[in-house]
Amino acid sequence: MYSNSALLRTIFFALAAALASQALAQWTVTELSPGSNTTGMALGASGNQQAGILSYPGAVKAVLWSGSANSWVDLGPPVASESGLSSVIPGFQGGYARISGADHAVMWTGWQGSWVDLHPAGAIRSSVTAVSATKQGGWAVIDGLSIAGLWSGSAVSWIPLATTNSAVLGMAGDEQVGYTADGACLWRGSSGSRVDLNGTASYSVANGTDGVTQVGGYRQGGSLTMACMWSGTAATRQGLHPPTASTSVALAVAGEWQCGYMNTDRVRAVVWRGPSVPETDLHQFLPQHFIRSYATGIAIHNGITYVTGYGETVGGYRPLLWRNPAVPTHVSGIIGLNDVVWNPAYPRPITIRVTQNNVTLGTRVVSVGTTGAFGFQVGGAGQAVVLVDGPTQLTRRKNIYLDGNPIDLGVIVLNNGDCDGSGEVDAADIDVVIAQFGSMGGTGDVDLSGEVDAADIDICIANFGAVGD
Repeated sequence: MYSNSALLRTIFFALAAALASQALAQWTVTELSPGSNTTGMALGASGNQQAGILSYPGAVKAVLWSGSANSWVDLGPPVASESGLSSVIPGFQGGYARISGADHAVMWTGWQGSWVDLHPAGAIRSSVTAVSATKQGGWAVIDGLSIAGLWSGSAVSWIPLATTNSAVLGMAGDEQVGYTADGACLWRGSSGSRVDLNGTASYSVANGTDGVTQVGGYRQGGSLTMACMWSGTAATRQGLHPPTASTSVALAVAGEWQCGYMNTDRVRAVVWRGPSVPETDLHQFLPQHFIRSYATGIAIHNGITYVTGYGETVGGYRPLLWRNPAVPTHVSGIIGLNDVVWNPAYPRPITIRVTQNNVTLGTRVVSVGTTGAFGFQVGGAGQAVVLVDGPTQLTRRKNIYLDGNPIDLGVIVLNNGDCDGSGEVDAADIDVVIAQFGSMGGTGDVDLSGEVDAADIDICIANFGAVGD
């Protein structure tokens, strides 16, 4: 017979195994190489777009994908012998183009002909490694030193952020992260704004930021680099280093997610969800011919987590995209209708719609004439809105949070009398009832009795002036 503690342990490990199995099943991986003769790397992610480099016979090109191998768009300037993208946000991309034998920092706005050469005067080489809606960050080699700097859309707008070996490696909004000779740091648009993230570390680098959290790696003596995250100061550093790894580095961050790589038996792409949640090994989802892998960029779009990266095979590097759809949330409730004479012969279709950032995630139509109960699965994660309305009902709005846990909205009572769907019960609705008076059914039959009559006028008068959410 089991003791209580033994039984609890058995239940705990069974539950943990089930949750682990569920988590593993959520991740899928796609190769972004459009053919067997192409190699490359996916280096940045934003929304459902991915940025990187494709190499195929006779060309190395900056490319932009939209989730599949065949979606790639060539952004490489015709004058360049080689080019690559390292960063992307909606509408803007950054990287380099090799012009007359030298790498030049370049920005694009989504198509090949949009390229702008940002190479500063006097620089030997330069590259854009991060972009925002108004700025481009990166580095330029000037007088033998790699110097972190910012552009504002033109070569002459170059602003250096340091005087020692340095680089901007990531940015979000008005925040840039990278390193100087003193280690990891962040800036906010000028050299004087530099904030030290190194603290007491013997070495550190900040590779990415989402404007709130910064990620990278550090050493506390010796040669062991360990993945970490900060929240704006050196004192906030938290470790992400897996206990089974010899080294690890975080390269990008988006909200609660961080990505990078760890070295165990080999270099493996990895994602974290903060220091308190065990890392997820993304390499395990790759075919066996991949020798090592790296996760380089991360984005969350419509409830899906996108992780870009690349894996090494005998034939070279292959660009990769991992996806982790959010766990669907079950939304349920009961529609209650005011001022209704129940007549199953004249049911009313009530529409329940779930939206997030003005994008519809799910819709159901309930024929109210029986119970009014509804329930359905909806994808997505985070804040969302439920909108409930009908042909003569005023819209009701409910704010919800999608996280995989069931949501019961209870009874949602809809006010009646909006015959013309304007969102308000007014004189125009009374006119509709009068125009349909004596007819069977129609939008003027607000009480569902089967006939447009004086009772419908009374309902519109009683609710006069009411508006929807």
